Amino acid sequence: MSRPTRRAVTAAALALGLVVSFTGDRPGAQAPPVTGTNTLLSLVNAARRDIDAYWARRIQNYQSPVDVVRIQVPTVTDCGAVNAPNAFYCSSTHKIYWDTSLLSEQFRLGDFAPVFILAHEWGHLVQRQVGLMSVSGILSIQVELQADCLAGAYAHDAAGRRMLDAGDDDEAVASLRRAGDALDSPWFDAQAHGSPGLRIDAFTYGFEGRECMADQFWAFLRQRGVDPARAQQTPAPSSGRLEQLLPAMTGRFGRFRRQDVVRLDVAGAADALRAHYVTVNGPGPNLELSVVAYASTARARSQVDSEVGDLLKQGYREVKRVRLQERNNAATEIGMAVILRRDLEYVVWSNNHVVGVAAGPTAVTEEFFSGLPF
Repeated sequence: MSRPTRRAVTAAALALGLVVSFTGDRPGAQAPPVTGTNTLLSLVNAARRDIDAYWARRIQNYQSPVDVVRIQVPTVTDCGAVNAPNAFYCSSTHKIYWDTSLLSEQFRLGDFAPVFILAHEWGHLVQRQVGLMSVSGILSIQVELQADCLAGAYAHDAAGRRMLDAGDDDEAVASLRRAGDALDSPWFDAQAHGSPGLRIDAFTYGFEGRECMADQFWAFLRQRGVDPARAQQTPAPSSGRLEQLLPAMTGRFGRFRRQDVVRLDVAGAADALRAHYVTVNGPGPNLELSVVAYASTARARSQVDSEVGDLLKQGYREVKRVRLQERNNAATEIGMAVILRRDLEYVVWSNNHVVGVAAGPTAVTEEFFSGLPF
């Protein structure tokens, strides 16, 4: 692929080169008229075939996406409304969507930048097929950084097949510099994708030919501070009604909406309530959240042990314990979260004097918990 500095003088060669190099069409096949839109569409069509073929070689029983759909925002897709330029994989219908304005903007960085965006979304498709989405304890940032790594792995393979020009990887890096989270954004946020530095590191990991789906990749992220075992939280306030703590929407991309809240009468508690959260777009997992405020931190931590003990007696298995550290002071421990599984997944935690119990499907409940502000 050519670099942006050459595009102005080689537009015709670019359009023809993309079609020939990616599709393997016979030499001399007529290229489409050279316009910005046609060039981008040619690039997307060629890239989707090449990325798809790459993963078909790598993944056993691989399933190609049902479609790769071009959209123009604002619009409505199978995964709900899209109001801002975006590209995403919709797992419910196994489709990849891309917005024209987004990829056109990426195209200005170089012709590999929009290919990287598509390869990243293909990474999410692959994650679903290999079962990552059903693994308990995976945070949003881990999912996103692994998708960056998988895009890098594709780029490594394409480079080995002489599909890339020297410097095409720099175009992906330029894209990531623009797409990373703000530097002051918490890495454990429910919608976190990673800072520009983290995302570039993850892409480079795959581009160097390392294995993105091995345990070493998670260790690589832990070395850079992405460690679910030490997630930080905002301390629960010492006073006030619990409704103030419950977000109207939470979860990755805000996919859970609070439906109702019921006040409970719990002996020894200053306040207690139960809330139900439902999936925003179409049928999907629903969750139940109970929150109780006690008079002391010691009582709250004791109650966590009691709740966990009751679940263990019911046949649930403890799969992880996480120390909760204060967001602005990692040396201060403010509570503990325990994840248990059987037919459902439970997260039981304390944050200062507040105890929370969330229940829902496996691989969803912890994501829900990680999006709560306390």
